[in-house]
Amino acid sequence: MHPIKLQIIANNENAALCGPCGGRCCKSVPGYTFPSDFGPTVEEMERQIIAALRTGKFCVDDDDEEGSNFIRPALIHEEGMIWGHMTKYGGACSLLTASGCSLSFDKRPTMCRALKPGICAQQGINNQDAIDAWRPYQDVISRAAEMVESCT
Repeated sequence: MHPIKLQIIANNENAALCGPCGGRCCKSVPGYTFPSDFGPTVEEMERQIIAALRTGKFCVDDDDEEGSNFIRPALIHEEGMIWGHMTKYGGACSLLTASGCSLSFDKRPTMCRALKPGICAQQGINNQDAIDAWRPYQDVISRAAEMVESCT
């Protein structure tokens, strides 16, 4: 496994393209996060994952094939759950509002920032890239999930 090098993604929001679509992409599957979405160090990453899980808008999921956990926005019917199971089924992202994403562009998951406006496709990364990026951080995800579970 090699580290995934992500380009800095410039803000490509285009309300003229995204607004009329009504969140077609976001209604079918939430964008996956990458570890770097939660901070530059393991300690910061763990703190930010705990904070995200506590909002009820993010959850831990697994890839079903190898059992590797990763963090993603919760589906609407999973809000408040720590463990999600979207991989096989998909569903609407809990961050989607009537006016678009509830997060500012720079706070959105990497996969969401990588969407090409108007065509619901990422720029050079895919779900497997996100899952692979999380593999070295399984212990961080487990500790964060356990911390949140112990406080609920």
